Amino acid sequence: MELKRCPFCGNDATIFKLDSGIDRLIMCKSDECICGDDPKYFKSDDEAIAAWNKRA
Repeated sequence: MELKRCPFCGNDATIFKLDSGIDRLIMCKSDECICGDDPKYFKSDDEAIAAWNKRA
């Protein structure tokens, strides 16, 4: 599944796997973007990507 660019700033996004190895979150690669203000956590890459790609 393709990970779309950040809908707010247009930068590339990346998936972070937390230390537990279970939860994931996606954020863009910009330190100044607002997309990381309210992170959501997911159990799989596919679930995280699907949610990220629906953002507008």
